[in-house]
Parts: sequence; structure tokens; C-alpha cells
Amino acid sequence: MEFGQYGDECELGPTAGSKVQIRDEWVGGEHPGEPKISIGSGLMESNLKSRKELELKPMKPVPGHVYEAVSSWTVYHFHDTSMLAPMRREQLVHDRQRLRPDAANIAAFLLALSKSQPDRYQLIRDTVRLIAPFFDDFLS
Repeated sequence: MEFGQYGDECELGPTAGSKVQIRDEWVGGEHPGEPKISIGSGLMESNLKSRKELELKPMKPVPGHVYEAVSSWTVYHFHDTSMLAPMRREQLVHDRQRLRPDAANIAAFLLALSKSQPDRYQLIRDTVRLIAPFFDDFLS
């Protein structure tokens, strides 16, 4: 991943317990000659937070810049489709400004997206068809 002139790179691999681990993680600049430094290996989570003050000469603390960018991301958790999952509960049609991390407003969000950005909505439909070719459209 690149964040301006800074970057984070990692190699992922499976564990014996069918999980994914970070085999190695590096930070550095994207310009030739700038250092690429390993900040950890054999980890279950990124080492960016604990190493964010690491100084890489002649650059500023690269892990800190990358950590700040990555930590601002929203984690979406959609794989709960049980009967009590937030996405299966009643939703307000006006709750559509931003998709909630637990997909509690996914119906309202997709409805608004279908009207305001039909090309992106179509891309979502096409992506769903990759795993469910019989899928046509969401019901509104």
C-alpha cells in the first residue's frame, strides 16, 4: 500500500490453524534508494502501531504516517447473516448517508446508491453475480 511517498508492504501466509498471519511486514519510501525496513514477522496483526515512531533516515517516522492513514479506515463486518443480524432488522429509509460497519442500513444505502450512482450500484450487482449467477437485483 502506498500513502504518498510512504508505504507499507506485507507478505501473508496461512497458519496451521487455518488463519492468516503476517509473515513479514516492511515500511519505507517508494523512491529508489530509500530504505525498506522490516518491522516484524510471524505476526497475527500489523506491527505499525507499536513501531509508528521508528525513524527511518532521511525520512520522517514512516510507520507513523502509514499508521495514521490506515487507522482512519472503517472496518466493515458483513458476514453475520443470522436471524438477529443488524442487516436483517427493520431499517429507516433515510439512514443512507454512510454505510454502517455492521451493514445495519444496507438496504437504505443500496436504494440511495441505485438512484444517485447507478454505475456503482451496477458494479455491486455484477459483483454479486460472480458468486450467484442467478441474481438479478435487490428488491426495493
